Amino acid sequence: MSGYTRRTSRLKRPYVVLTLVSIAEFMAMSIWFSFSAIKPLISEQWEISNTDTGLILAAFQTGYILAVPVLGYLADVYNVRKVFALSALAAAALNLAFALLSTGMLSALVLRFMVGLAMAGVYTPGIKLLSYWFPPEQRGRAVGVFVGALVAGSASPYLLAPLAQSFGWQSLVFVTVAAAVAAAAIMVFVVPDSDEAPISSGRRYNFAILKDKPMALMNAGYTAHMWELYAMWAWIGPFLVFVLTQQGRSESSAISFGGLLAFLIVAVGAPASAFAGIISDRIGRTVVAGLFLAVSAIISLFFGFLVAAPLALIAVIGVVYGFAIVGDSPVFSAGITELSPEDNKGAALGVQSLLGFGITIVSIALFGFIVDSLGWEAAFFVLGAGALVGPLAMIALRRMPESVKMAGGRR
Repeated sequence: MSGYTRRTSRLKRPYVVLTLVSIAEFMAMSIWFSFSAIKPLISEQWEISNTDTGLILAAFQTGYILAVPVLGYLADVYNVRKVFALSALAAAALNLAFALLSTGMLSALVLRFMVGLAMAGVYTPGIKLLSYWFPPEQRGRAVGVFVGALVAGSASPYLLAPLAQSFGWQSLVFVTVAAAVAAAAIMVFVVPDSDEAPISSGRRYNFAILKDKPMALMNAGYTAHMWELYAMWAWIGPFLVFVLTQQGRSESSAISFGGLLAFLIVAVGAPASAFAGIISDRIGRTVVAGLFLAVSAIISLFFGFLVAAPLALIAVIGVVYGFAIVGDSPVFSAGITELSPEDNKGAALGVQSLLGFGITIVSIALFGFIVDSLGWEAAFFVLGAGALVGPLAMIALRRMPESVKMAGGRR
């Protein structure tokens, strides 16, 4: 056996593939909240309000949802690794253009919209790839690790806030660009193809996945989850900076410490995703998703009222919030691969992302508008009220006989 063959054989192990794909996901997802991390630095320079920020964030989400059904379908038709890699490269190039060319509200809105288009190919193809390496009874934990990498990668720009403060906001964006390029290289040159992944360039789109009731309930829960999640992630950094300045810290101190605390609150979702994925394999998808949704929704209802609370209390509740709000993400992704037809997993994941990320356009933009008009308290309360739909959808799905397809019959 040649050295190349031995190396390829070692790579073709499920948990090696999971590790490699998760590293690539972590790197690529650093682009996502790069704008949120630099918002406190550019808001005064560009003279943009919270409402303007919400529109820029929503433009990114709009780009994502316009492209994700197409790229999800392409993941069924073409090599899934290459779809991921090309998307990561395109996102890197466009985020670089954002750093070099943006001068204000309009240019930022257009360029971040284009970055969102490209980012649509770095999540659903990864889930589809893992579905070929892990059977349903192990899929929750695998997707949980993958989503954990997504969460950590999404949080990473907040950790880079001191870098942006010292060397300019563009420096933070440059780091995310380099990371996305590295992610593409891993997917192309290191990650192997699964022997179980058929590729057919002639496959038609299966519109039956749009009419399936169990999938619709799973997607309803996911949509409620996303209504809350991405608005919280996008605004937790600015909220904490506001809290710290209200409590007497200087602007520079608030940005640095607020960024660190925001990173911890978002990043704690990484172990939460792995944990929820594992326990959903053992006790069922609907139970775990419903419980995590209920906890995060309750916290959203009162979190905005903590502006004057001791910082230690905000931090503790924030960490619980960050843990609960994202833990159910891999449960929804794993569940939809189990409920969907075998040869249309990518398309089904694309539909799920279309619905889930579509609602984030509304929640992210609305959040900024509510902050400007009614305050942080009302903005977080609205997130929690919407998220309460999710547990109801999970109760309804659990009662359907088709739910036994999930988690090896554990619903």
